[in-house]
Amino acid sequence: MTYPKLFQERLHELFTSPQTLGVVVSLAYAFGAVAQLLIGRVLHRFSLKWPFIILTLLQAPLLLAMADSQGWGVIVLGAAFMFVVFGQVTVNDAMVANFVAPQWQSRVFALRYCLSFGASATAIPLIALVEPRQGLSGLYLVLAGVAALTFAAALAFPRTPAEAAVGQSA
Repeated sequence: MTYPKLFQERLHELFTSPQTLGVVVSLAYAFGAVAQLLIGRVLHRFSLKWPFIILTLLQAPLLLAMADSQGWGVIVLGAAFMFVVFGQVTVNDAMVANFVAPQWQSRVFALRYCLSFGASATAIPLIALVEPRQGLSGLYLVLAGVAALTFAAALAFPRTPAEAAVGQSA
């Protein structure tokens, strides 16, 4: 949601055309979309826990770096952050598939999307509150704090049922 403004502010010397900035932002999002395919393949080979931990571990440092980045660094960091965010979506979907009984999955997905949309709705007031006072740098610092809490939650994530069975028999 903040990428168009972030890229406009921090890339104005590289790209003056709004259309070019739009393409650059779109490419960052497209790079993130590739993560869903790659992380999906990873989840077929590994436990949910480790991709979850790694993706959430990367979020706060990327946000901290983006808080003060300029020029090409904004593009690289922005694309990398989109990669971990989109990868996280795949992990979240896999969590429901692995931990929720099939007859409840549609309800849990619906609840998850309602919660996601509700949480997303708080983004606008958060941006309106923080950005005029602290700029995008301050906003990204706040988001880095939220990302650090998400990482802490990932550390407490249980093993998948298949891992638990293997761990008990060993």
